[in-house]
Amino acid sequence: MALIAFWPAIALAARRGLQPAIRALALGGATAMVCLWLGTQSKGGGVALAVSAAVVFAVARDRLRILVPSAIAAALAALAAAPLTEPFRSEGQAFDDAVRHAGTITLALAAAGAALGLVYALVDQRTRITERTRAWAGRAVLGLVCVAALAGSAGFFASVDHPVRATQDRWEDFKNIDSRASASSHFGALGSNRYDFWLVAWDEFERHPLAGIGAYGWGSAYLVHGNSDETPHRAHSIEMDALSETGVPGFLLVVGAGALVLLALARRARHSLAAAGALGTAAYFAVHTGGDWVWTIPAVGLPAFVIAGISLSEDRATTLPGRIAIPAGVVAALVAVLAFSSPWLSSRLVERAYDSPTLAGATEDLRWARRLDPLAISPLIAESSLGESPDDIPPLRRAVAKEPRNAELRYLLGLALLDAGRKADARQELVIARRLSPRDDAIREALRNTQ
Repeated sequence: MALIAFWPAIALAARRGLQPAIRALALGGATAMVCLWLGTQSKGGGVALAVSAAVVFAVARDRLRILVPSAIAAALAALAAAPLTEPFRSEGQAFDDAVRHAGTITLALAAAGAALGLVYALVDQRTRITERTRAWAGRAVLGLVCVAALAGSAGFFASVDHPVRATQDRWEDFKNIDSRASASSHFGALGSNRYDFWLVAWDEFERHPLAGIGAYGWGSAYLVHGNSDETPHRAHSIEMDALSETGVPGFLLVVGAGALVLLALARRARHSLAAAGALGTAAYFAVHTGGDWVWTIPAVGLPAFVIAGISLSEDRATTLPGRIAIPAGVVAALVAVLAFSSPWLSSRLVERAYDSPTLAGATEDLRWARRLDPLAISPLIAESSLGESPDDIPPLRRAVAKEPRNAELRYLLGLALLDAGRKADARQELVIARRLSPRDDAIREALRNTQ
């Protein structure tokens, strides 16, 4: 959520024509974003930030301008790397204290970044560099980036006895989680279940290469075929989600649309700092969504698309006439309200039903909740939980009909049938639930009660 706006903030801080105060606030914000990322210690965020930096500095002609605020933000965050990552090494009350201290450090560094940004903006306004000098300096920065990349590669080969074996060891670390492994930072541990997530997604794609298994179906498939105890809903990769759930057509649409946006932004980034910042966001988003499920978080995905849309809009001096713009804006607002208010109201009514003092009031709230969002199962689950046996069975039946591969719904229906004394029917539902989620101990225990 923090890094999605890092490069636009850097672009604002680097833009000579803006007011110094705005540039200062932008650099303070960029500094805070890097500090927040260090606090979360997201490895995916780190990789995406590095790749997006390479893209921005390779494409933008004003890379020299981008370099100064980037260096300030990076240097300030690096100075406080130890306290910002301290929560990873703390437990109990020490953890709470470490989190509060990291937050205080972030605020202090954001203020320092803003102060340095103001100084930089004021000096920048009074300094003039010839176009020739700027061009040569930009090439020099690009050369330094290439040298740094080569030096990093050389350092890797020099620091290990056998580069191939070292790479294989790190690959094995990524594929498997060793609970005994320890590190001073989350950045030092590669183990995760992503390899298992992606393997299941690839297997589903091989079974259904054209049609896929259906939107949002990967989570159910992982419960059956996964090897970990996790119960994720997404495959931690937008590409693997698309491959497994929508097959080749969906994958090509997702990748093709993303590539078009990146190419369009890259063309503009050659001549525009704002577009370079947007390109950084797009590159960051493309890389991080390839290894995580952050694209499903509205606070991450929506700003990414808004930033790209702003940058790709036409730079016109004229606007639409009021007689067109105002009605169009009203229509767009009404469509948005109608599209989002119905499921939102349904969710609120379900919450109110749980707190209703009377069963009649709860029943009326849930009736309207079903009307407002007929695809949702939450009103049916609420109706079941508020009802007495055996009246709790019919709403669960309807919920299962909507989502037949939902192991939790099958489990709840099995418990309701078991409570009603219908052991044979309960066992039938729980057997299906166990087949959908074979590692669930609660389902296994409920099945024993049906014997």
